[in-house]
Amino acid sequence: MEETHRHTFTFQNHKIRTIKRNGSVWFIHADICQALDITDSRGALDDLTPKEMNVVSGQDINDLSEFLLTIISEFGLNKLSHQASKPEAKDLILALRESAYLDIPVINVFMSPI
Repeated sequence: MEETHRHTFTFQNHKIRTIKRNGSVWFIHADICQALDITDSRGALDDLTPKEMNVVSGQDINDLSEFLLTIISEFGLNKLSHQASKPEAKDLILALRESAYLDIPVINVFMSPI
């Protein structure tokens, strides 16, 4: 059984639950979609690869109010932030990085087209 640790991060009054599984940080997909105003949360998963998303039971993270939760990796979070129309998407990535939740270098997150 994989070891799972839960932590909650707050961004602009949005609760973002995170879990750490085997050394990697994963984010609760629904929380990220709510924080970034992504209304089609299922459609947002279409651009993610199987390695960028997974499912965890609420019981595994001590949240008995949830049965199953979709989780996304750091790279999945990066992709979703690019899909978001909310200008604060970049702020979310920077806030998570400052809180040491992300290992993605700054240069790889938001690059302007040449």
